[in-house]
Amino acid sequence: MLLNEVLKNKFDVVWEKAITRKEKDWDILVDGIKIEVKTATMGNSSIVFQHEKFFKNRKYDVIAFLDFAPDELYVTLAKKSDIIWEKLHKRTVDGVPTTEYKFDFSLKNIKEMKIDKLKRYKIKLIKTEDDLMDLFQEFIRYIWNS
Repeated sequence: MLLNEVLKNKFDVVWEKAITRKEKDWDILVDGIKIEVKTATMGNSSIVFQHEKFFKNRKYDVIAFLDFAPDELYVTLAKKSDIIWEKLHKRTVDGVPTTEYKFDFSLKNIKEMKIDKLKRYKIKLIKTEDDLMDLFQEFIRYIWNS
């Protein structure tokens, strides 16, 4: 994966295979920080990024949203403790609530840096590998200092 390849040049990175199972709590470990990675693309008729299979009970430290617009990649990083769970939609199956959430936000939210479902976060338009590296370096400093 690109994220793993870029980050391993600067950080201690452990990548966990993306296999769905109950005990899977995170996708990538970066300098000891457990990160859950969520990707989304915009649909043809929508400017909303829909992040599926989002779990509160999993043991990760940080959520990384990788949002692909037609000609742009935006990365949003937030600590799990900064998620405002009450503002997320909980999934239901046959009318019964599950432990699975859906986390949606729009391209406008990203560009205006106004994601009301998060208390604190960092967003960056990624044009180069250096942009991604800079974002992670800044965020990891923030994590260790908070």
